[in-house]
This record gives sequence, structure tokens and C-alpha cells, in this order.
Amino acid sequence: MGEKYKKWSCFLCGDTVIEGQRFAWIPERGYAHIECLHEELASRFEGRIPARVEALLDFDEVMAYAIVRTKQAEKLLDGELRSRVEEARHKVEGLSALAGRLLKDVLREYGVEI
Repeated sequence: MGEKYKKWSCFLCGDTVIEGQRFAWIPERGYAHIECLHEELASRFEGRIPARVEALLDFDEVMAYAIVRTKQAEKLLDGELRSRVEEARHKVEGLSALAGRLLKDVLREYGVEI
């Protein structure tokens, strides 16, 4: 039986974002393909995305990837070990939410709303 991945719509292009793809989450907006977000931000910053924004985009993307990979690991584990990995995933999910909030806050400092 095939693996079931969560799916969302990219708030920038409207196409499907599938869990496991490169994506970012922005509070109050939702999910976006990382490529769409880079393209949008490059246009907003006239081709030069500030290093602070790039760093937070990377942080957000890495946290999303970590969640997906941790979920995959959970499927292979059981018992106490699975519980501990699941607990760790919940912490990463919190860091992912933080990454999205920080990115949104920094964009606001630059006067950019996405």
C-alpha cells in the first residue's frame, strides 16, 4: 500500500504542495513551494533577497523536511522508541512554526507582506 502524504495548495501558484516536497509555511497564508516563495521574494526585493530572509527560508525549509523524515522514521519504529521519536517530532513542529513566524516578522521589517 502506498504512503499517504498530506497535500495543500500553494498560496502563490495555486498548485498542489505535497508533504515531502520542498515547501515553506507562512502564518496566516499557508503553504508554498519553496521555489514559488523564492521567486516571489526575489521580485519583491528586486533580485537580492536579504541574507536574514534567506537564512530564515532555509531554517523553515529544513524544519519542514525534518518533520517529513521523522514521520517516515516513526513508521519503521514501535513501542518506546517510536514514542520518543514522535515526541521529538512534536518539538520540531514547534520549531517549524517558530521559523514561519520569524520569517513573517522579518519580512514585515522590510515592509514585505506575502
